[in-house]
Amino acid sequence: MNSLVFYTGTLGFLAGVLIRSFVVVHPVLFLLCAGFGGVSLIGFFIFSRKYRLQLAIGIFLIALSLGIFRFDQVDTVFKNDLLVPYANQAVDVLVRVVEEPDVRESSVRLITDIVSLSDSLFVSPSRILVVTDLYPERKYGDILRLRGVLKEPGNFTNDSGREFDYVSYLKNKRIRFELTRPHVEFVRHEEVTLGIATLLRIKGFFVNLIENTFVEPESSLLGGLLVGTKQSLGKELQDNFREVGLVHIVVLSGYNITIVAESFIKFFSFLPRTAGLSFGALSIVFFALLTGASSTIVRASIMALIVVFGRFLHRSYSIHRALILAAVCMCIHNPRVLVFDVSFQLSFLATLALVYGSPIVERYAQWIPDKWNIRSIVVSTVATQIFVFPYIVHVMGTFSLVALPANILVLPVIPLTMFLGFVSVLGYALVPFVFIPVVYITHMLLSWILFVVDFFASFPFASLSVPEMPFVVTLCMYIFFVFVIVHHIQKPKTKPPV
Repeated sequence: MNSLVFYTGTLGFLAGVLIRSFVVVHPVLFLLCAGFGGVSLIGFFIFSRKYRLQLAIGIFLIALSLGIFRFDQVDTVFKNDLLVPYANQAVDVLVRVVEEPDVRESSVRLITDIVSLSDSLFVSPSRILVVTDLYPERKYGDILRLRGVLKEPGNFTNDSGREFDYVSYLKNKRIRFELTRPHVEFVRHEEVTLGIATLLRIKGFFVNLIENTFVEPESSLLGGLLVGTKQSLGKELQDNFREVGLVHIVVLSGYNITIVAESFIKFFSFLPRTAGLSFGALSIVFFALLTGASSTIVRASIMALIVVFGRFLHRSYSIHRALILAAVCMCIHNPRVLVFDVSFQLSFLATLALVYGSPIVERYAQWIPDKWNIRSIVVSTVATQIFVFPYIVHVMGTFSLVALPANILVLPVIPLTMFLGFVSVLGYALVPFVFIPVVYITHMLLSWILFVVDFFASFPFASLSVPEMPFVVTLCMYIFFVFVIVHHIQKPKTKPPV
């Protein structure tokens, strides 16, 4: 009974969010759906409690209505934003920087909340994305006066010829308007949230230590590995990481972060089980905090911890419940992530791959030696690549053909590189001469990663561009994956011949 209530409720809510993401539901249909669900529940409790289908229908319809209602709440707030009449007009606005500045090669992007408009207090649910010069530097908590033309962003076509839904991407971050290269005047600095400000100061201090210890591009790579400062790598090197399927180690977007998280656990596997699990989990938490604890990192880290704890405690039954519950909680907070947040979708698919796909792949990978965790890395990488392939092709139109060998050559050294990198940066700042050997070893590991990336990126066939895959075909492929997983679960656990 508990399982019935849980699954019908959570899946009903997600279904409501999914439907409302594509179509506007008339209030009459919404009320009819909720009313019919309520009548079904009342009938179940009053007349007969034998018909569990009646209970399931009632819970599902009510949860479906709640999902539609939650999306309507968020959508209505944006539609009724009082800032809309000022679109495409010159404005004089006072804003507060509410997230860490996103530093690019030739510009910096600031996510800001409105403090006042034309010297009058102004409350808006929307945020403004400000694109401005690199210097003078801006910080989290800065109050700025901006003068420029307020514009509503539009979608654009990416390098592979696909239309990128930039509008929905920004709405996930509560951004509806842009100010590009406005006149910027610094007003004052205010601490918005002391905890976040402290984390960002720690992150900035640590990045400075990295830059003082290593030269480019090794310093930028280590910064990307430890605290997610991937922008300093430069566009060309970032594109190389993306082509060879290794962007997940420097772009902390949630895609394949579970693979990196498992590497932490493997690194501490020499300890007793409880101690190793505890240190591994603490490493993931510390990693999330050190990168600034953004919503994307927190989400990906939570999903990684769910998988890690579930697999190590042999509680696979609890894992899929936890994943569904995590998805519901994320959709309650921001219902747009279910359809319009590619990072959420990729991290969710990668997590499902590790939970359900890895055991299937592992049955046919017993011939691979388990020394240095090679088998585990191959299994995790293959399962993840297979699971995300249809969606990546559908959304992005490109797929790395060298991801498997690149991951096999790089992932085994990632935990050691991160550990020695962290130790060498702090140690070199305190006792330089003592930690020079550790710095040298870390430099060699970073150079190896960069060599592998450059080597595979030089292949003309490193990545494959494919025609746009219809959503129906993508859906059919995932239905096929579900059948394979169900068949594997029901099949007796006998090892295939090697």
